Amino acid sequence: YDWVMLWAKTIGEVFELFIITVERNNEVIAILPLYKTKDNLLPILRFCGDDLYPDPLSLIVEKTHEAEAINSIYNYLKSSRKWSCLQLKWFYAENDSEFYRTSFAVKKTTVQPYIQLPDSFDDYLGFFKKKKRYNLKRQVNSFYENGGQFKSANNLEEKVKCMHSLFDLHEKRAEERGIISSFYGDKLKNFHLDVLQKIDSAELNYLEYDNKVIAVLYGFRTSEIFYYYQVAHSPEYSNLSPGTIVLYESIKQSIEYNCKEFNFLQGNEKYKYFWTKSERELHSITGFNNNFSGQIGRYISQVKGRIRALRLGKNND
Repeated sequence: YDWVMLWAKTIGEVFELFIITVERNNEVIAILPLYKTKDNLLPILRFCGDDLYPDPLSLIVEKTHEAEAINSIYNYLKSSRKWSCLQLKWFYAENDSEFYRTSFAVKKTTVQPYIQLPDSFDDYLGFFKKKKRYNLKRQVNSFYENGGQFKSANNLEEKVKCMHSLFDLHEKRAEERGIISSFYGDKLKNFHLDVLQKIDSAELNYLEYDNKVIAVLYGFRTSEIFYYYQVAHSPEYSNLSPGTIVLYESIKQSIEYNCKEFNFLQGNEKYKYFWTKSERELHSITGFNNNFSGQIGRYISQVKGRIRALRLGKNND
């Protein structure tokens, strides 16, 4: 909820909030934090903060009230005329099961790789083939033999310095690759600096070499799960494999902290599968209102789908 509210006060301030609450006996039992945006001039409801990929997103509710809350929200949305289209992303399959009973369309959008962590790091490395394990340890040992250090930011001041380094390194990496980074800009940086102030589970691990920060990994650790959110490393020191080293040490640290899972969040990037073969599906939910603008939205969506199908057919030909 802190993540949602911080997003609403910074990045989401240009949008109209559409936060739905469910009450029983004057007590709030569920919150669905949405915002309203527009596509083709039609009002669309989306999850607050979905542009930052903080999966999984879902209804904020205790499990015992989930079915009741979803039913109430669904009935409310059917009767409301304040929206045309509902586009909710990053659901776990088990979290959207109730929506299968509605008229909303649910489909797989991406995957979320994760590591089911064993009791010891040696046990984890034991899942690797001998050659892969040998090469990995050789990279790590070479980094330390050359004076490199792995550290964690232990207080707010250190976390703030690391966050600035993360943005700087991300920008340098994007320039080197000739791409436009999505992790860029003062507004986004200020949001994440606010996150450090409000969310205690935020963690930053980093590598130092030649008295410089050459890699930063940013994530969130709960009692059982470490959510890996962002990483950046200096292109000047790519020969030291800083991205590999900081992930190696962060996974090791998660096991030492008795975490049961290291979660890579959404995306099937190749490097994630160096560390794991396990993944979960993430789904999206799309629905259209029965009002006039909703039916227009449904028609536009169908036309776009047909155009995509035609283009795909031509490409296959």
